[in-house]
Amino acid sequence: MQMDTVIEIFTSELKGTQDGQLITLPHGTKVTIFLAAPAGVLPVTKVDRLQVGEKVVILYSDEGRVFIGREEVVAVRADQEADTRKEIKLGFS
Repeated sequence: MQMDTVIEIFTSELKGTQDGQLITLPHGTKVTIFLAAPAGVLPVTKVDRLQVGEKVVILYSDEGRVFIGREEVVAVRADQEADTRKEIKLGFS
């Protein structure tokens, strides 16, 4: 996925605010970022901030920081959104 697309998802779809290279999601919004890995796809959960550098992207989550290359993101899933404060689950509800 192009990094411009990820930025668009964070700012337009999820209503994140951008301050320079840092994009912060509204309080209560959490996403899972899926990364390309040699053995498949690696999820990074509970991400609420994203810092986009020229070569490196930093994902900030409840579990710490993850440093990745700009081309490693393959998908973004909204797990919890601030508007509803409802956790989004896969499968039956």
